[in-house]
Amino acid sequence: MVRGARWIFMANETNVSPTVCAYPDEQNENVFVDIELPGVDKDNISLKINDDSFTIEATKEGVRYVGYYVFCCPVDPDKATAKYTNGLLTVTAPYKQAMAAAKEIAIT
Repeated sequence: MVRGARWIFMANETNVSPTVCAYPDEQNENVFVDIELPGVDKDNISLKINDDSFTIEATKEGVRYVGYYVFCCPVDPDKATAKYTNGLLTVTAPYKQAMAAAKEIAIT
């Protein structure tokens, strides 16, 4: 019975991939990601970022925006920020310094 109720709920909701645009800043220090979520309330958005990818899930009546995306270069998720204004979610994430965690290897 519950399973059937869930199926009916899912049938009334349309899954959509949001429009996403990612681009670096002029100094190649940050990546900006613009995600279009028209009509979505800020409280209905879930954004999760790893160093190599991010997921977005957002809902409004009858529509569920969902997507999984990969960054071209590693980012620092601890320093990422997000701002939502007029249906546009803008994420800023700094690139990780490629050699910052490099280890010196002794040569014998």
